[in-house]
Amino acid sequence: MHPQPRQGIEYIRRAGLAGDQAGQTSVEYTLLLAGIGLPMVYVFTTLLNALSSYYQMVTFLQTLPLP
Repeated sequence: MHPQPRQGIEYIRRAGLAGDQAGQTSVEYTLLLAGIGLPMVYVFTTLLNALSSYYQMVTFLQTLPLP
């Protein structure tokens, strides 16, 4: 038998879970890490690809049989 929605709300209030902020800091730091870290992965990947393409071009130009 499932509790009624009103009973669930009363359970949360009686258990003291409504005002509990123990994990709030951890959640905030996780969101900051996701908001800053994930875009940085994209930026570093893009820069690494650009640097790799530039290195390949320079290497190719050095191997040309021109004086």
